[in-house]
Amino acid sequence: MNGRRLSRGWRRGETIVSVLVALVIIATSLTLAVQCIAAGMKVVSANRQLLVASAILESELEKLRAVPGDAAPLMDAVPLTPPDLDRLPDARCTLTVARYRVAPLKHVLVKLTWQPPNGPRRTRTLTTLIGMR
Repeated sequence: MNGRRLSRGWRRGETIVSVLVALVIIATSLTLAVQCIAAGMKVVSANRQLLVASAILESELEKLRAVPGDAAPLMDAVPLTPPDLDRLPDARCTLTVARYRVAPLKHVLVKLTWQPPNGPRRTRTLTTLIGMR
């Protein structure tokens, strides 16, 4: 009988160890899953900011393309205030129009910089050439 009692006691202890190992595995898995979700949310936020920045730049560039090339004055880093600029934290947008080496063309540069809450300052730039119509 004593042999059976020891055998059953050993099995009970084995069950407790198995449960504890399973709990450690589950806790580790959940911790890793939460970290992956948090990292994914940061990536989504950064991509959303890039999308907004690209939309702002394209909008400003299209406004300038609507103006005939000879009517676009030369400018050097003139600040712009597009309507969606407040969607990016601490954002600044500038427009530069310069002469291009080919006479009837002008080089246009629209630059947008902003400061994400958790990260380095970001910059997006769009450039094109416009000509006389």
